[in-house]
Amino acid sequence: MALRLRCPRCGTGGILDGWFELKKSCGRCSLSLRDAPEDDEWFGGYFMNLIASESLMIVVVLAYVWWTWPTVQWTRVEVLGIVLTIVLPVVTYPYAKALWVAVEFVFAERALTQSGRRS
Repeated sequence: MALRLRCPRCGTGGILDGWFELKKSCGRCSLSLRDAPEDDEWFGGYFMNLIASESLMIVVVLAYVWWTWPTVQWTRVEVLGIVLTIVLPVVTYPYAKALWVAVEFVFAERALTQSGRRS
C-alpha cells in the first residue's frame, strides 16, 4: 500500500501534503505519519530513496548501453547518468517516505503484539 501512497493501517489514499511532505496523520484512522521516537526518524526513508533511485539509474544506463551497443555514444551515457542522478531521487522521494512509514508501522505493530503475548 505504501508504494501506492496509501496509509499502511487502513489503506486510505491522500497521505501526502504536497510532493515532499506527509500529512501529520491519516484522515481516516488517525495513524501518525510524521512522528517518530528518535531524531533520526527519516534516515531509513532517505536511505531507501538513495538505494532505489541509484539502482534505477544504473539499470536505465545499462539498458541504454546494451540497446545502443556497439555504437554507444558515451557522452549521452554520461549526460543520462547525471540527469537521472538528479531527477530520480526527487521522483522517488514520496514513495520512499511512505514506504518507511509502512516499515515503522509494521515493526511497531509487531512489537506491540509480542509485548502483549509476554504479559
